[in-house]
Parts: sequence; structure tokens; C-alpha cells
Amino acid sequence: MDHDAELLTFIHQNARMGVETTAHLAELVADGPFRDTLLEQHRSYRDIAGRAESLSPKPLKDVPLPGKAMSSLMIDLKTLGDKSSSHIAQMMVKGSANGIIEITKRIRQYEGTVQEAEQLAQELLALEEKHVEDLKGFIC
Repeated sequence: MDHDAELLTFIHQNARMGVETTAHLAELVADGPFRDTLLEQHRSYRDIAGRAESLSPKPLKDVPLPGKAMSSLMIDLKTLGDKSSSHIAQMMVKGSANGIIEITKRIRQYEGTVQEAEQLAQELLALEEKHVEDLKGFIC
């Protein structure tokens, strides 16, 4: 696989995991500002995933089913005893921090790929950083 396709696949899979995670968590929380934040994040991840798809000449691989299942199971386990906004926000911040690390590594690894792919990776990085800032307001 060439570097452009690898970077776009990474962006797509990362954003699709964000779509899956935010949808799952939004089901667990009551209506209100925190749920609104999760739904806004959901829309932003969906947008990034769609843009990655549109930049790729070939269909991009989705997140492998075992990865989706493991993520869903971990969410259920970690929220079993505590579904508070603060707890879920902490979980999301940790996930976004891991995402920031991985995106940063990929941006450096695939430096020199198609400008649109690099730009989308930078947008995903900025989005994850914004999500962390937004979520901090719910941690108490």
C-alpha cells in the first residue's frame, strides 16, 4: 500500500472509531450539554471519515470488526458502575490523547504524501485537541 493510501486509511479508521464511540456513549448519557458535545464530536468525526473516503481513489478499509467489538465492550465495562458525565469525559480525554499521539506519529511518518491527505491529518489532529479542551469542562 502506498503512503497516501496508508495515511488516508489511518485517518478514516481513526475517525470511524470516533463515530462509533461517540454514538455509543451518547446513548448512555441524558440529554443536556454533555450529550450535545458528544453529538457534535460525532458529526465532526463523520465529516472527517467522509472526506478521507472522498480523497481516496479506492474504497478505504473500515475498522476491523474485532476492534469495534473490543471498543464497545470496553465502553460498557468502564461505564458499568459510573455513567456520569465527568467519568465519561475522562474516558474520552484519554482516548483523544492516544489519538493525538498516533496522529502525530503518522503525520511525521508520512511526511511528503499528497497535500490533501496531510492537511486532513492535521485537521484530525486539531479536532482531537479541540475535543480534549471541550471535554475538560465536564470533568469534576
